[in-house]
Amino acid sequence: MNRLKKSAVTLGAAALAIAGTTLIATPASAADTGTCYTSKPCMYFFYNTSFKGAYFIAASNISNLGDFNFNYGTTGKGKSVKNNAASAKFRANNSSQPTSGAIFANSGYSGPCDLFGSLENHWATASKLAKTYNNNASVRFYPKVLEQLPSGCKRWN
Repeated sequence: MNRLKKSAVTLGAAALAIAGTTLIATPASAADTGTCYTSKPCMYFFYNTSFKGAYFIAASNISNLGDFNFNYGTTGKGKSVKNNAASAKFRANNSSQPTSGAIFANSGYSGPCDLFGSLENHWATASKLAKTYNNNASVRFYPKVLEQLPSGCKRWN
């Protein structure tokens, strides 16, 4: 009887540990965030102008920034990225081809935008976003040369 209780307790503890790990490890979104690898473009969003305060790194298209928070740095840490970014830095991938990234005022990659373009791991920066200052809802990358870029954007190189 004592061995049976021990086995049940051990099995229950193991099940809870596995379930807890699964719940904790499940990402809130499939977006690639937090790391800026050289093999693909990325965008740093900053809470304040001049690249100050908390920041967030996006390395894939995100149609709604409301699902993400500034998770590095100080002032603004923990606040939503959506409608709270004041400055941004874009880094092109390690390809010899031009790469672009755009921040849009609306979710779903529409509305006024700030468009960044650069080559081979170089940075394009905006110390104060022009068209999406504290009014930013999505980010999209354009890694191909002949890909149609959005029109009417403020261009940063």
